[in-house]
Amino acid sequence: MCVILPLPETIEGFANPSGPFAKYNEMYSANKEALEILKSDPFGILIHLMDELVHAVKDLGMKALCLEPWLHKIHSNDKLYYPIYAKCVELDIPVWIHSSLNFVPQLKMDFGRPLYLDEVAGHFPELKIVAGHGGWPWVNELMAVLWRHDNVFMDISAIHPAYMTKPGSGWESLLCYGNSLLQETTLLLDVGANEKKVHPSPLMSNVKTLGVDLLDLDGIEISHIHQDHVGGIREEKQKKFSLSRGLVKLPRIPVWTPEKLSWSGHNPDPFPQLVTRPLLIRKGIALTGPLPSSLFLLGYTLEQALVFNVEKKGLVIVIGCGHPTIQIILNRAKKLFDEPIYGIIGGLHLPVKGGRMNIGPLNLQNLVGSNRMPWNCLNKKDVLKTIRIIQKESPGFVALSPHDSSDWAIDLFQQAFGHRYRAIEVGAPLEI
Repeated sequence: MCVILPLPETIEGFANPSGPFAKYNEMYSANKEALEILKSDPFGILIHLMDELVHAVKDLGMKALCLEPWLHKIHSNDKLYYPIYAKCVELDIPVWIHSSLNFVPQLKMDFGRPLYLDEVAGHFPELKIVAGHGGWPWVNELMAVLWRHDNVFMDISAIHPAYMTKPGSGWESLLCYGNSLLQETTLLLDVGANEKKVHPSPLMSNVKTLGVDLLDLDGIEISHIHQDHVGGIREEKQKKFSLSRGLVKLPRIPVWTPEKLSWSGHNPDPFPQLVTRPLLIRKGIALTGPLPSSLFLLGYTLEQALVFNVEKKGLVIVIGCGHPTIQIILNRAKKLFDEPIYGIIGGLHLPVKGGRMNIGPLNLQNLVGSNRMPWNCLNKKDVLKTIRIIQKESPGFVALSPHDSSDWAIDLFQQAFGHRYRAIEVGAPLEI
């Protein structure tokens, strides 16, 4: 770790190129002798550097490596750095990389451009990279790199916070998206049925009771276009979605949907975004993309699920109804992230020996929502098969939704997973 005491010129935001840094910059940029040595035997120098790096970490207790590509007159993705990156992975230490302009007029600013970190992060997914100085004047580029790669972080060292908030400072994208892209993400999965066509809807009543502010939403995911997921029968028929039958104030956010969908007059601000393939919507958060199933009476249905890559745990899958079957959903999730399955939350459509939609003795959920013919409905064998498939993944927890699974099926899951089973209840948080 290197600690640099505050210099007078950093108070206004950036170092003055004619200040105390000037001699330092000039000394390193003009060190032709060192450059000639590096050119004459680059691999010999690298081997020596590897030995020094191991010594610094194991014997001296160094916690991180600092790289300033502009001093070496190369970019961060130069292959000369690759053995160093590999050694940092082996030693399990992060690397801090200068990602901003430099103050040597004879050197290209481009040496500090964060765009080059994109290739490094992709080639070394296990390497923790800290982009130093926030990427200015390429803040937008750094935001894109941070969004794409879970292993890239940033700091704003040497930047005075007051400077960042000034109009035209160049930090607008960080200030605008920093909380949503890089920190907390609040998503809504489906919008319910609102069977009585009321306002406020049951969803909005729960929102009020729980003290949830919908203006904090970063996006809405519609798992599939069935009436109990888009706001009602009318919404399903018209291919729309509605949170309630009255005006609901929402931010201008995306609504990810597996089929073409439009907004209703009750919530005009969110904009539908058709998902046709797997989609990374935030760092560590992805949509499986549409997964097909053919249901009796309801016909051809496309459904998608959310997949969260939880650090040091694995993948948590959040499912709407599970019509495509758990095996297909698991297969897709594991293709999105090279991590084990840690948790499964939501519906798996197991209305066996009971259901939530009945007309007398007729279990409508088992008839219309499955891919079986009426004379061969879902049964106990299907529930046990689903349990076995999940057990092979050895998840840390399972939470089956009562939305489309019977109490009997939930009891079987509780018995099968014991202390790893979590109950899904309105208003009760599930902490991972």
